[in-house]
Amino acid sequence: MRVPPPGERVYSITFRHNREEWTATVGRLLTGTKTWIRWRKPGVKLSSPQLVIAIFDGNRAMVVTDCWPFGTSRSEWANPFKAGVPIRVEYFTE
Repeated sequence: MRVPPPGERVYSITFRHNREEWTATVGRLLTGTKTWIRWRKPGVKLSSPQLVIAIFDGNRAMVVTDCWPFGTSRSEWANPFKAGVPIRVEYFTE
């Protein structure tokens, strides 16, 4: 797999998973919001102790974190995991 130039490297994505909206940003912990569509209540903040180390763009975005097997910590998310089709993508500028 080739390394894309800076303008094509993914910095951050937002995606939906199990009625939750998650944001994966390189260098930050995975964060999310639980949506309550039925009652139209504001979302509940969610977090995961995974530090995002890379995001690969494609038909289904792939997120790599510092958890096992690349690190020693464990998480409820697989590593790497497919985030599906993102609803928002931000690229590195440099």
